[in-house]
Amino acid sequence: MACLAVSLAVLASAASNLLLQSSPSLAHRVNPLNVDARIALVAKQIGKTDAAGIEALSQVITAGIRTAPVDARLVSLLGLVRQQQGRNQEAQQLFRRSLALLPTEIQALLQRFLFHVDRKDYSSAVRIADLVSRRWLKHWPVLEPYLAVILSGETTVREAATRFGQSRHGKALLITSLVKQPETLNLATRLVTIWQQQGIKDLWPATNQITRRLVAEKRYAEAYILFRSMLDEQQGGETGYVFNADFKSQPTGNPFDWQFKKQAGVSMRIVRLVNNTDNMNTDSRRDDRALQIKFLDNPVQFKSLNQLMRLVPGDYDLAATYQTTELRAPKPLFLAVECIDSRIKLAVLPFESGTYKLNTVSNEFRIPPQGCALQRIHVFNEFLARSWSNRYSGRLTLDRIFIRRLEG
Repeated sequence: MACLAVSLAVLASAASNLLLQSSPSLAHRVNPLNVDARIALVAKQIGKTDAAGIEALSQVITAGIRTAPVDARLVSLLGLVRQQQGRNQEAQQLFRRSLALLPTEIQALLQRFLFHVDRKDYSSAVRIADLVSRRWLKHWPVLEPYLAVILSGETTVREAATRFGQSRHGKALLITSLVKQPETLNLATRLVTIWQQQGIKDLWPATNQITRRLVAEKRYAEAYILFRSMLDEQQGGETGYVFNADFKSQPTGNPFDWQFKKQAGVSMRIVRLVNNTDNMNTDSRRDDRALQIKFLDNPVQFKSLNQLMRLVPGDYDLAATYQTTELRAPKPLFLAVECIDSRIKLAVLPFESGTYKLNTVSNEFRIPPQGCALQRIHVFNEFLARSWSNRYSGRLTLDRIFIRRLEG
């Protein structure tokens, strides 16, 4: 008989679990000891019933707590019921009790977060936000609308910087949330600045994300200042208007640095030169570097290399030193400077096809006093039908691209 009773209990448990998604109430009736069924039953009805129904749910949960007194989910659920009944003080006591049983119980965490926000206890809210970001990523959107509020003071900004700055995931999550709204971009900038002061590494992903959003909002000066402020001593010591003009540094991924975008039919990489010739090697002791653009015998509408710049109105000279190796270009490749807002090209330099060693081309241009607050330097070719008769092949090697200011 004992074996039969055990078998029936196992069958009832299995049947209850099978019914859990489709009919929580039936799953609960089949096996009243199934805590998940009890929770699903209450969760499905809470918020959709009258006072009498809420009291009935309260009794269902209370009975469950008697059979499973250490299940933090049931305690938290009872807190939600008490909250709906207007018994808020008792509800908060239940949420605290739930977290004492299980510090990561999500419903209790969310309710305590809202409680702290309402009480302007933003430090406690930041602590809970950090915990949610680590354990309950799918519930993070619930917290996002409150970030501007809880980070409204320097103390909590610094606390958030300390807590979230310890993990790559935490930094990415917080910055991604803050760049969604123009109003919180300054908070994002403040956080990466604090992280830099704290000596935290690998800040370029966050910095680049903020920079792109600032540019999209046409806050060009702020975007450029942020980029410059994040450079280390070696990078910040560069002179000239084109950043990383001789390709000696690996790109940071920032819009104000060289952007190398993957494109079919083209491969790009920074290489080391031997005696400034077209021969390449990978000797890490040499400092002469260049950007090699290799065309893979395919039709190409080239748009893979660009950099944003901030040039003040005035006269400039654009120059490029380059090499080509058996470059076949049905339509020429050009280097150009253009205004971002108007798309007006201010300077255009052609690259010769064939094989050339250390060819230098230059072109003077002017930044107008209005309508050109941000510029872009990029390599492009004119529109070309994607026909196999219009294939690009060979190599274009860019040794240096630079801009100098002309004296008026």
